[in-house]
Amino acid sequence: MNWIRRNYVATIIIWLFLTIVSVVTLPDISALIRQKGQVTLPATSESFQAYKLNKQMQTGENSSSVVIVYHKESKLNQEDQRKINERVKQLARQKKNYQVNKITSALNGKEVAKQVISRNQQTELVNVDVEKTANFDHQAQRIKRLLKVEGLQTYVTSDTLLADEFSNTTEEGIKKTEVIAIIFIFIVLMLVFRSLIIPLVSLLNVGIAMIISLSLVMNLAKYFNFPISDFTQVFLVIILFGIGTDYNILLYDKFKEELANSNQYQAINVVKASAGRTILYSGLSVFIGFAALSFAKFSFYRSAVSCSVGVLVLLAVLLTLNYFFMAVLGRKLFWPSHNFKVQQSSQVWRFLSQRGLKQPLIYIVIFRVIAGITIVNAPQQLNFNSADEVPNSNPIKKGYLIAQRDFSKGKISPTTINIKLNHPLNNQQDLAAIDQITNAVKKNSGVKSVMSVTQPTGRPLNQLYVKIN
Repeated sequence: MNWIRRNYVATIIIWLFLTIVSVVTLPDISALIRQKGQVTLPATSESFQAYKLNKQMQTGENSSSVVIVYHKESKLNQEDQRKINERVKQLARQKKNYQVNKITSALNGKEVAKQVISRNQQTELVNVDVEKTANFDHQAQRIKRLLKVEGLQTYVTSDTLLADEFSNTTEEGIKKTEVIAIIFIFIVLMLVFRSLIIPLVSLLNVGIAMIISLSLVMNLAKYFNFPISDFTQVFLVIILFGIGTDYNILLYDKFKEELANSNQYQAINVVKASAGRTILYSGLSVFIGFAALSFAKFSFYRSAVSCSVGVLVLLAVLLTLNYFFMAVLGRKLFWPSHNFKVQQSSQVWRFLSQRGLKQPLIYIVIFRVIAGITIVNAPQQLNFNSADEVPNSNPIKKGYLIAQRDFSKGKISPTTINIKLNHPLNNQQDLAAIDQITNAVKKNSGVKSVMSVTQPTGRPLNQLYVKIN
């Protein structure tokens, strides 16, 4: 017992202390990801340069637009229009209270009305430019409540809100992934070792590693701008629960094998020298692989560096805390199983390996056929629209879909072409060039309308053209 106290009691105390500290110091993950976890392109990319130009052109340094979507299954009538206009005027009077910079609606004139009222007259949009704060989603919902019109479906949507909903959807997916992983791992370990204790100990080890790793990564992101993204937590869950369970199986299997001919203390020494060393080398190779992603230019890939931190913590937990449970529980670790004989090799794998060596060409053909069927049936079209990951039942997504159907896909999320020169563009030559670019873009398939300084409503301004007889 003194041997156990001297070598392992301090281990459990240290890890429990670190776990408590990690829970207490864990930042608000959702807020942190919204602030520092957005996927960005390399600074040298064309899209990033355009993004910088857009920020410079904005009226407010930190503003963003939300779109209020009014919809009715039948056509909007004059009474509906009157109610919408009244709500818009009410918001205009309370701009400061709602941190609103600008409102664009049918009240801005006939030309604007044509842009914000759909052709089928079932949908109308009101664009509101808002100061963007940490509670931007709360601001948007406040504006929606003020502008809500009885008898009309009223939604609020925008790129920013959809991105937030994507983060929320990801978080809900993570929770489901964790539950599924825990249940699956528990069942697998119980079937492998015929034990109820092993799965609990394994999940406890990996769970502690997960909590400490997550807290460490998020604090590094908070204070030292460590790369993170919406998928950081997903990466950690998959990697730590995956390789953690694999390493635990190797440790417990070797421990069980050694218990057949020795006590738990002698078995631990053998486990350390054999399975422990193998796990250490394997884990370090995984660590190097993920750490190498720190050189990636794309922030999404770089955020996977968090897994290297998780792997180091996992190795430290598995190669210390496991030995505590082995020393304290010994053979009871495998309760209710009492069979410590070395397991015979699998007859199934022996048969497959023998056949594979004797007739390799046949098995190569079989695997190629299976791979071919998988590739053919896999989705071939890449989709970079994160809004598709948000459920259609989500109110923000509903407004987005209605605007997309009655206007165009680019109405809520337009594509912007940025032009910058080292001199003012308000001259005949440059305006003519911009107009030529506008008309050239219009000719592309899939483009519904193009708005520019010479065609602010999507149609040419007569005042800018001269008729030649």
